[in-house]
Amino acid sequence: MWTLTHEPETLSEFVGNKSVVSNLVSSSWDKPVLITGPIGCGKTLLVKLLAKEKGWDIIFVSEDNIESAMAMAQTTSLFGDKRLIVVDDIDLKKDIKSLVDLISASRNPTVATTSDPSSKKLSTIKKVCEKIVLRKNQNATVVNYLKLICDREEVFVPPKILGEIAENASGDIRSSVNDLQTLCAGRNNVQEKDLELLYARDKKKDVYEFLSKVYGGKPVSELSSESFNLSEQPESILVWIDENLPKLYGSGRNLVDALNYLSRSDIFLGRIRRRQYWGYLRYASPLMSGGVACSRPEKISYARYMFPAYYGALGRSRKNREMKKTIGAKASPYLHVSSKIFAQQYVSLYKILLAQKMVGVEELKSFYNLSDEEMAFLTS
Repeated sequence: MWTLTHEPETLSEFVGNKSVVSNLVSSSWDKPVLITGPIGCGKTLLVKLLAKEKGWDIIFVSEDNIESAMAMAQTTSLFGDKRLIVVDDIDLKKDIKSLVDLISASRNPTVATTSDPSSKKLSTIKKVCEKIVLRKNQNATVVNYLKLICDREEVFVPPKILGEIAENASGDIRSSVNDLQTLCAGRNNVQEKDLELLYARDKKKDVYEFLSKVYGGKPVSELSSESFNLSEQPESILVWIDENLPKLYGSGRNLVDALNYLSRSDIFLGRIRRRQYWGYLRYASPLMSGGVACSRPEKISYARYMFPAYYGALGRSRKNREMKKTIGAKASPYLHVSSKIFAQQYVSLYKILLAQKMVGVEELKSFYNLSDEEMAFLTS
């Protein structure tokens, strides 16, 4: 992929935000740094190039290595050099408290990155970090970078088309390079008619922007069209709308009407899942977006849109669901049921039987060939 082939190798080659790069290079690093910026602006790449420029070992912190990263954050490398401690996309991490402790205690240069600086999860992080903002790249900057890639690949792309690519990507370097590679595939000379390949792909709209239009009471026809251009799945859009609806519409009749439209939309989404007939989407999308917009009260209490708690709960329960699935795959053939039915009905039953010692632990483990971890789940 061209995004990897032509990835900058030094800070001097980094595209855009030159003043930010200069400040990071000359920084004394007395405080940790929180780098914010839109997706595709190069936050992670900038961190990698900075470590390379300074000659620092780079340590990426994940939720699996927090304890070892804590030790490395307070010591130098094997040869006495500094380390660069990096927490990428910190707003998506669960154990924020441990990450705050790590960042606060670090004796090495430390960087956290995020694409959502308004997240409430970052309130404590912001208090201990110096905030640095990467701005979205201007179209002219993106065009110059695309022209450089064209020269390296020995392909001719007219400046007008490069401008169209940059505008379509809205400053996202990664997307613009991917679009350029798509247009140049099998061609040495790209023509204006080839832009149809680019325009055939829907421009993805931001879900927050879409929510603003829904709660702002935009026309049903406009909302229906916008919903088809979102990168989110219809079920996900419905969950987003449902999560934020009570905060804006209050608890009166308008909320009841809006929820009624959402429930009717959910019925059609269920029919799509069962019958695999996507024609029902022509009813589901207007109901969930236009129906909610039509139910809007005269005055609403504007609030910051929240990420759906439903997905947070799914994330927290993922390990349990995966465990039920693996146990079900082993046990369901003996019970002549599907692994799904086993997870829904039999797991809780076996937990009760084990708790009341009506079934022996070793007996069950041997019969279904369960691991120690799987048995620990059933006996917990």
